[in-house]
Amino acid sequence: MVRGIGLFLVVSCIAGAPLFATGEQEGAGHRTLELVRWHGPQESVHGIEVAWAKEFPDSTLQISLGSPIDQYIEARLAQNNLPDMWYTSPFEWTQNYARRGMTRDLEGLPFVDKLIPATPRAGLNYDGKIYAYPAAGGFMGAFYNKDVFADAGIAEERKTISDLKSMIGKFEALGVVPWSTPYKDIWPMVQGFQQMMANAVGQDEFWNWVGAMNEGEQTYDVPKFRQMMEVWDLIKEHGTPNAMDVTYTKQIANIAEGKAAIYLNNESSIGEVISMKDDTNIGAMGEPVSDDPNDSLVGFSVSIAIVVAKDTKNWDLVQQFFEWCIDSQYWQDGKANYHSEMADMWGIYPLVPYDGPGQDLGGALEDLLHYRDQGWITPWMRNHEPPGSYVEMANTLQAYYLDEIDVDEFIRRLDDNWHNLAAKAKAAKAKAAAQ
Repeated sequence: MVRGIGLFLVVSCIAGAPLFATGEQEGAGHRTLELVRWHGPQESVHGIEVAWAKEFPDSTLQISLGSPIDQYIEARLAQNNLPDMWYTSPFEWTQNYARRGMTRDLEGLPFVDKLIPATPRAGLNYDGKIYAYPAAGGFMGAFYNKDVFADAGIAEERKTISDLKSMIGKFEALGVVPWSTPYKDIWPMVQGFQQMMANAVGQDEFWNWVGAMNEGEQTYDVPKFRQMMEVWDLIKEHGTPNAMDVTYTKQIANIAEGKAAIYLNNESSIGEVISMKDDTNIGAMGEPVSDDPNDSLVGFSVSIAIVVAKDTKNWDLVQQFFEWCIDSQYWQDGKANYHSEMADMWGIYPLVPYDGPGQDLGGALEDLLHYRDQGWITPWMRNHEPPGSYVEMANTLQAYYLDEIDVDEFIRRLDDNWHNLAAKAKAAKAKAAAQ
């Protein structure tokens, strides 16, 4: 899943980094292709490494952990020891690496012509060229236990604020908590708010709003913001008791066990719910922010972008890796590749045509694809906030949740955080350009 704060200190990750430079040979005729990821236990990617080894025995695919990924990559850059490839986010981070000359463009590679129409290509591009491979398309939204909804007599359709209010009593009559809120781990709170905010801004105004925020000329207090905060207040009042002591693991356990009805997250969490109880029936819906069901949208974007070091000595293996990723013959022949393993482990699907094996998402994938195909989607807000905004946003959200600040102070802090960081980023770009 997409998490805001890394699990390991950069220094500990660097200690485990390869001692050889990018693409350097480990032995005569044998090379290592290194891909750095940002989360998850090593055993969760071992299948990818094994699948590569079976197909390409003359090289090794090494999938390392670097977290927080941005700090980790900067530390590797300082050592003149960048990996061949690494995970990043689209838009700002992909473009930042390209702007600084750290990554190479991927123009002309076969995957470029195979991307599905809904792919937000702008997030992969810099200066008119594509610089990242979209390894996963992700959704942000509200997910729910379909059996709990059925027991409460609630129809599965796009919802409004009034619908949410009417649902609360039905859930509580069953002894079910309406929202599973795991706010000891702060990142689910941030993700839920970011998606609600994107919905409040709206599809038509999103890009204009982001641009104006970056110029210090807009505010979070858009026309539907305070309606959206009604939903946030409902979640505060009818979420998991003592939410600040509840972990993400407990959140998904409550959904799997039918103790809670709804949770806010991204689609990669569904596989973890199902892994706890494999017959859990999960649905997905947009997050309501008004009494207009057309405002109930899900976020859709590239969730994992893979970029390539400009000076990699393994360019031929990099190309081989991307071709391996998109070649459907592998799973059709009963073999594994990067995407079949990622789908099986996390329920993560690529932005190239994929019909291979993967984890059952309990009905939610069908719901999400329906939202996508109907155009009921917004961009991910997190991909467009200024670099460094996460920590202050998390602190501000937590203060509001704990009733330490009111909604006006909440808005002021969020506005100041975005405006100040955007101004710093703009100044840094201008300085880099002048040099």
